[in-house]
Amino acid sequence: MKSRFFSCLIILCLVFIQTTLNAQGIPAWAQDLEFEYLTPRTLYAGLDGNPKLRVRITNNGNSPVNYFGFDFRPDGENQNFPGCATHPNGGLINLEPGESTVVAVWSNCYFGDGLVLPEGTSEHVAQFRFSKDNEDFHIEETFTIVNDRERTTPELSDGDNMTISGTISVAGGYAPQINLKVKTVQSQEFNVEVQASGPSQYSFSFSAAERDDWYLEVTGGIPNQPEINFPNKTFKVASFNDSEEIEIYWAPLDYEYQVQFELEQAIVTPTGFWRGAVSEAEETVVFIPGQENWSGNNDAEKNIYRNQSTIYKYNFAGEKLWEYQPGYECWGGDMSPDGSRVVYQLVPNGGTYGVGVLDGADGSLLWKKEFTEFGPIARSIEGLEAVLSNDASLMAVGTVPTGVVTLFDTETGDLVRQIPNAPDGIENWGQIRKMAFDSNDEYLYIGSGDNYLRKVRVSDGQLQWRAFIGGWPFVNGLIFSSDESFIITGTKSFDQARVNTETGETVWINDTGSLEAALSANDELVINFGGHIMSAEDGEYVGFIRQGAESHFIANDEIIVKMDRDIKPFYTNGKALGASPASGGGLGGGEQSQWSYISSDGSLAIIAYRDMVTDPGNQVGIAFYNGSVERIALDPNDDPSDISLSTSSLNENNEEGAEVGTFTATDPDANDTHTYELLTDAADNALFAIDGDKLLAIETLNFE
Repeated sequence: MKSRFFSCLIILCLVFIQTTLNAQGIPAWAQDLEFEYLTPRTLYAGLDGNPKLRVRITNNGNSPVNYFGFDFRPDGENQNFPGCATHPNGGLINLEPGESTVVAVWSNCYFGDGLVLPEGTSEHVAQFRFSKDNEDFHIEETFTIVNDRERTTPELSDGDNMTISGTISVAGGYAPQINLKVKTVQSQEFNVEVQASGPSQYSFSFSAAERDDWYLEVTGGIPNQPEINFPNKTFKVASFNDSEEIEIYWAPLDYEYQVQFELEQAIVTPTGFWRGAVSEAEETVVFIPGQENWSGNNDAEKNIYRNQSTIYKYNFAGEKLWEYQPGYECWGGDMSPDGSRVVYQLVPNGGTYGVGVLDGADGSLLWKKEFTEFGPIARSIEGLEAVLSNDASLMAVGTVPTGVVTLFDTETGDLVRQIPNAPDGIENWGQIRKMAFDSNDEYLYIGSGDNYLRKVRVSDGQLQWRAFIGGWPFVNGLIFSSDESFIITGTKSFDQARVNTETGETVWINDTGSLEAALSANDELVINFGGHIMSAEDGEYVGFIRQGAESHFIANDEIIVKMDRDIKPFYTNGKALGASPASGGGLGGGEQSQWSYISSDGSLAIIAYRDMVTDPGNQVGIAFYNGSVERIALDPNDDPSDISLSTSSLNENNEEGAEVGTFTATDPDANDTHTYELLTDAADNALFAIDGDKLLAIETLNFE
């Protein structure tokens, strides 16, 4: 597995760990565990963002170490904070001999989400706590935070720096306005001065902190010539052999896009929506109600709104087909690809544990299971994720506290199978928050709170493999490639990963600081909620869009759209293409879109909004847009690809000014004219001259 968690790896030797832990009495079950702290010891807030604090655990013994838990305490506090959420998030750690895993903690609590971050440089402690059978121990790691979020330069004033320099060569003889910026994966952009150094040639040189995650971004264009469409280009400094000899070639595109979205409907709904599902075959969409935050000072006040939660089904023309009130919010829900079935799962904090199956044609209830007291079936549906098989015959329901999956027959409501065991069994995979059937309904892929994605055979529930992905996939965080040979995940732990569906190999994993994932139709690009654009092949960053919103690829993967309070289209190189009118949805914090849909040609866009706290009952919950996406061919000037001379010889004792031969340029632009000049500082320049397209010998040549 190729990991890009951080560039610095600090290995804690086992002797040090044993010394630390034996003072507390390390339990026998943990004697063979080795711990490696993976996060840099010094974090620069302005360059590193809020990276996760990670520890790799390896079982060096000859026996499994199973079912031990993980918790965390920051800076000697007697409690943890939401800003330092732990991963695994529910579920227990299980390690076979020789096996490793990684536990991680958000560091946000150190940066103000729980604790106050001092100005300047401060020292901190991370306490990683482990427990099994009422036997606990912990390890403590110290690290430094430099609070430099207001920095205006990539250079360190108190650390090692490097020089980044090079040239930008512009194709076609153009002299555009060039903007050059440099950034890390998590930092803001820093402006870099660019100097003209020759015709269509520019140079730059600056000092930056010595690290391997700097990226150069070239943007700009020619004022008043929009038909010359220069793209945004992103380059990783470390990809060049020498950071002081970077050569960038920048050419305009031979196309541009005209993109426009018009708001067709803005629909006020009583509550917001946690997710949705689309049947492209039926041209319908279903909205599943749910919110993270509710209006009200207590549960009684909040339940006034929760109890109004409504499932809606619309067609693509924006006409409501039916609605159904399940009685409470539902974070779990789905619609079959043919639109024939809709399922929902009640959020269990309301005191009722329930799932239901609706007829997709009219929204009538086919059956439901609801319980107000715990029992075997109630425990098997106490969760936040319910999905349908592609043939609509099975509903898979995942639980949160017990970490299991139950399959129900959608016709009869009969329990078919429980994976890996009944809720009172010994195995707990952590909260099940994202699942998907493969296209043949042969396998079910399960993303769970113990940081793993699992492949399970549907026919008998047998586990095929488990793959480390960092956390549980979020609402839009489990995507199949077009041939289903790999899966891209985007997790609540703020990781994106690629997993091979045949072998379960985690091909790459990136700690991006953002959740979700979208995969281009050609399987080449991945983008997350925060706008990090990555190569699907190897996870390398290829661009950045500073726009946090749900992401989609359209127009043969040449455009990315970000969908939230409005629709913002971008070229896949990150260049902006304007914005749509606002929908009126998502008025305040947390009220953003958490689910959206757009057709591959961009003609239809649908946005659902989540929390409604600003003015509940009077807010836009659903927006329909019509789109127009036009690709226009351009013909920018191209560089000649070759130069030839009609003859390369001349008899000695020639007359001064004798013609040697005629130049011809090979150029994609057939009607272009060309000028020729001798290379600067060439050894024989004094013997020759160029007149138009002719090479002349201006001296008598005699080599006797």
